[in-house]
Amino acid sequence: MYITADSLPQAIEKEQQELCIQITNTDKDKKIWNKKHACLFRENLYYKIARHYEDKHNTEQRVAEILLLPKNSKQRKDKWEVLRNEANFRHNFDVIKNQKSTVKKLAGYDPTERSYGIPTLPVKIGYCLRRCAEINKSAGISANDKSKITNAKYFICLYDAEWNSRIPSIARQTSQKNKCNVQKLFPLCSDVQELFQFVKEEGERVRNTIHY
Repeated sequence: MYITADSLPQAIEKEQQELCIQITNTDKDKKIWNKKHACLFRENLYYKIARHYEDKHNTEQRVAEILLLPKNSKQRKDKWEVLRNEANFRHNFDVIKNQKSTVKKLAGYDPTERSYGIPTLPVKIGYCLRRCAEINKSAGISANDKSKITNAKYFICLYDAEWNSRIPSIARQTSQKNKCNVQKLFPLCSDVQELFQFVKEEGERVRNTIHY
């Protein structure tokens, strides 16, 4: 099923809700809590994931160990970041594994035929996605944002491990299949005879008009 131009924004928004993508949102010096993170113990996304762990999963061993650390300490923040990144990575891996992919929808993927309606599109989108992750990592390095750097690295790692086997390989198979199925139309005998007669008559006409 293809995604039309009118439905594309809704499709992208839905995919963003399913994937945990790290972006920077700031209002001068104030932090904005508008980035959702996956929970390691539930199949849901939350804005303030650390508070969610404290309220709902404080009996879990890993959470309990973090809560024993001094509040606002670097060690505690680092532990929360590790837990958050691990949960986001697992969530994104499951999303890709379950083939909840806007790329496939955009390219008209048919799971029955295992083919794409537009086989060149997934490859181009994949290149752009990886390039965006590299840019995001560079931005994280420039801003000394460890969370952004880590998430970009995780995405690139996941992309390199999963993308080629799930997307481009099928796209290439579709392209090769389409090339093999292209019908070659040959001219009819009557058309060849008509062309031959036309050339013959034109040749005679030209010779008669030439004066030596």
